[in-house]
Amino acid sequence: MLSTKEFVGGLFMITSKCLRFCFLLGAVIVVSQLFQGLPAASSTASREDSQKPSNERQLFIFARFHALPGQEKGVEDALRKIIAPTRQQEPGCLEIHIFRSIKDARLFYIHSRWVDEAAFDHHISQPYIKQFAEEVEPLVDHKLDTTRATVIE
Repeated sequence: MLSTKEFVGGLFMITSKCLRFCFLLGAVIVVSQLFQGLPAASSTASREDSQKPSNERQLFIFARFHALPGQEKGVEDALRKIIAPTRQQEPGCLEIHIFRSIKDARLFYIHSRWVDEAAFDHHISQPYIKQFAEEVEPLVDHKLDTTRATVIE
């Protein structure tokens, strides 16, 4: 039979080993979390990964459309017509959305994200975009304008 002193000594050793194991496991988890977002160091990265657009090259478009009084539906319909073909036919378009102001029902926006400026230039040369411009221009109270932007942060 073990004495109390031997029992406590054995229990202390087991507890120390468990604590060391838990500490090391915690350290491994912290280190893995730190490196989770870093790219792989392998030089055999897939071609797909290397072709993903970086934020530095991506182009963001902000376009504003303020409808003439009574022309809100016409502007909205014209905007809706270009969304599907843009999403389906243009691989350079990463995303595109239309928005309507909650404070001014005549105010609409397009926000889109492109792999680069060349992809957007290709987009605006498409016949359906030229048709859109001709259709929406008489329905708004300003000259058509878009803002091309890149990410700062």
